[in-house]
Amino acid sequence: MKRLFVQLFKFGLAGGITTVIDFAVFALLNIFGMKYIISNICSYLCAIFANYWMSMNFVFVRKEDWTRKKEFLIFVVLSIIGLFFNVFFLWLFYDVLYKNAVVEVQYANDNGKMVCKIGATVLLQIFNFCSRKIVLEKRKDV
Repeated sequence: MKRLFVQLFKFGLAGGITTVIDFAVFALLNIFGMKYIISNICSYLCAIFANYWMSMNFVFVRKEDWTRKKEFLIFVVLSIIGLFFNVFFLWLFYDVLYKNAVVEVQYANDNGKMVCKIGATVLLQIFNFCSRKIVLEKRKDV
């Protein structure tokens, strides 16, 4: 159980760093007028590479019988699946809930997109940890 908590801490740290990358690119692209769904996809893809390196070097124990190419491709596939979840939840939170709720307080520079991205990211992290632990990590011999 202690190992799991340490692993969750490391995952959180790696995820925090890549989330900063993700959010910084997202904010920058939004400043330049890119549509928020497109900027979300671009920022997410930028974060995948940093997250792969940190996850497979500091968080999860590699499967010895997998090549790095196979490992990376599966990591990317899981990340792309996660991207679909992320885009869906961002759309749901922003277009369906936020815009339709017509929040009384007006956010400067439409910070509602960023708030909704935070919610989508929290849900994404749960998927990311579980999918990577199940698929990518070497199983302990029973």
